[in-house]
Amino acid sequence: MSSKQKLIDRANKIWEDYENAKVYQSNIGIRKNIPMFVDFAEGRQWPNPTKRTQHMPRPVFNFIEMIINNKVANVYGSPVKLNFVADNNMSATTKFTKFVEYQMKEMRMDDLDYIALKRDGAVKGTYIYYFYWDEKAPGSRGNYEGGFRCQLLDPLNVYFANPKETDEQKQEWIMWDDRLPVNAVKE
Repeated sequence: MSSKQKLIDRANKIWEDYENAKVYQSNIGIRKNIPMFVDFAEGRQWPNPTKRTQHMPRPVFNFIEMIINNKVANVYGSPVKLNFVADNNMSATTKFTKFVEYQMKEMRMDDLDYIALKRDGAVKGTYIYYFYWDEKAPGSRGNYEGGFRCQLLDPLNVYFANPKETDEQKQEWIMWDDRLPVNAVKE
């Protein structure tokens, strides 16, 4: 089999996996429900008007927004901190802990956490972070270039090889929809 045919077969397999993952999301109802959840949270709680209902009032009392704000405040008000602990070398663990604190500040994780909770967690039911190393990020200390970055992914655009496996490290693959410039894809 030629290398070109292998690439075509691999691309077809990836596309098939992508289509199957979207079908799975539709079958369990999240492709229909999440847009409805967003509509309710944003105050679009009435169906589109018909000829018979176009002149009727459409009052909206968005009590869902109050519930979302309350839940977000409860979760966001309990910050999470990563501490490294070791039995024999406290200075090394302190350095690791301070390094993580520095990285979180540099990535502005407090802001991302708030957006994740408010936009996705409370409304859509989950939020998904994608952490990656960005070689082009300016290094702020030392002679190193690059830095950790974090991106918030829309749950409707993330697909797993085995959606029932809760440990993402055991997944054969994870893919998501993204829009990239053609040059970035070629690279």
